[in-house]
Amino acid sequence: MNEDSELLRRYAEHRDEAAFERLVQRHVNLVFSAALRQTGGDAQTAEDVTQTVFADLARKAGSLGRRGGITGWLYSSTRFAAAKMRRADHRRKTREHEATDMNTTSGGETAPSHWRELAPVLDEAMHDLKAQDREAVLLRYFQSRDFKSVGAALGLSEGAAQMRVSRAVERLRRALMRRGIAVSAAALAATLGSDAVVSAPAGLAASAASSALATAAAGSGTTVTLIKLMTMTKLKAGIVSAVVAAGLTTSVVVQQRSLTRQREENNALREQTEQLDQQLAQVRADNQRLAKIQLDANELDQLRKEHLEIPRLRAQAAELARLRRSMMLAEAKPQEPNETEANLTEGEKLLKRLKDEGLPRLASEDFPAVVWIFKDPTLFPKIDVDAVNFLPRLDPNTKAALAGEVVSPLVDALKHEDQWTRWNAAILLGFFGTDAKRALPALADVLETRIEADAGLQGKAAAAIWQIGPDARTLPVLIDALGKALDDKEPFVRQPVCLALSKFGPEAKAAVPYLLKASEDEDPMVKKSALEALRNIDPNSLTPERLKSLQPKGP
Repeated sequence: MNEDSELLRRYAEHRDEAAFERLVQRHVNLVFSAALRQTGGDAQTAEDVTQTVFADLARKAGSLGRRGGITGWLYSSTRFAAAKMRRADHRRKTREHEATDMNTTSGGETAPSHWRELAPVLDEAMHDLKAQDREAVLLRYFQSRDFKSVGAALGLSEGAAQMRVSRAVERLRRALMRRGIAVSAAALAATLGSDAVVSAPAGLAASAASSALATAAAGSGTTVTLIKLMTMTKLKAGIVSAVVAAGLTTSVVVQQRSLTRQREENNALREQTEQLDQQLAQVRADNQRLAKIQLDANELDQLRKEHLEIPRLRAQAAELARLRRSMMLAEAKPQEPNETEANLTEGEKLLKRLKDEGLPRLASEDFPAVVWIFKDPTLFPKIDVDAVNFLPRLDPNTKAALAGEVVSPLVDALKHEDQWTRWNAAILLGFFGTDAKRALPALADVLETRIEADAGLQGKAAAAIWQIGPDARTLPVLIDALGKALDDKEPFVRQPVCLALSKFGPEAKAAVPYLLKASEDEDPMVKKSALEALRNIDPNSLTPERLKSLQPKGP
């Protein structure tokens, strides 16, 4: 049983008011923030909605105590209470308008443009989500809980809770897109973490708890009375203004006839005001008493830090990918002799999706899955060759984001004990092109370290350097590698090194002697690559005979 359920049970069964006050303190920011958005920024009305919601919570404590959690119920109840309050306020303003024939306008503080577009439709979009997804988003971003706490509240592991939050945010993003708000999942998560919840006014938690406990003790009828009590000031102002306006618009005769009636009404209002002032004085005294309750200072500081924390997008993406991998590996089951899709491990299912759907589609629909495939050294050697060939053709932003996540793990895989894994790491780094520039030192190190038993890795490292592009740090390494590889039996290193040198142009003039020797190589591909490099680096070094060999042969 989570803490919310335990606190509610203690109040329902033992009338433990301290437990209920603790419950209000835990959720008052969530309820007040949602009410503030749904009442158009009217802080006074939002406080009234907050007190109504917690009064309903106290009345229904017995039935709600059997639920797994109350966050989703509080959020939905806030929506209903705010809607009811808006309708009542709208009717009141309509009557005032008809009486005074005037329109009043009010303004609020200007919110950041991004949040200003998102706030009016956020709660409506939230209610498009399934209950379990809405609960996950509320716990993570509206109450600033970590994933371990979210998992405990939902009955899930920490990894499963993070996965559910990630998918819920994606579904919320799509719901917002249907309402004309275009925002990425990462930006949406950051915005929710920073702007979705604001601190409730000081003393509101104590006031709401006191009012709710009083309401529960007196019965449901007290709720209506309490709401009338909170809004009576507005009502009095509306009645008085209506009376004054009516007096100004009537004739002198009507004014004389109505003066007596107005005086009687004013006297009655004065008596009501005095009674209300006495009741409000008692409420204020109760609020002051409850406001003196000392909160745990360490816990309050921690809550503030979590509320102000805005996770870095890359760190969040990396964490999501890591937890997705650990969760899927933990849930993977051994395959039966008759292998079917149901018997595949999560990793094998992702590889099958990559093969069936293609890299561009999978990257756009499930980016964390692609990151996991490339990060896991047990998976990326099994990637279908046709799927990898689409990597250079990915959307530039997607490719750059993917490179930002997987280049470092691929660099580490260059030292993997499995040869095929090392080769694939070098090949994938090359496919990333200029987005993998930070891998150049590691690739140069592979070229400098002569591994006779794995010359193929050096060749693939040279090819990756060629695909990534020229860099002053790799030029001396490439020249040295070509000089050492001239006597190799196999052309694995010579041919890609020549290609890489050709991109440097005149800057690689020191490589000309080695390239001249390579231009006489027995391997035709090495010979052609060396001649191409000489033409780009030092055209004067080419003899007519060598130039002729560069000309395309006729049919």
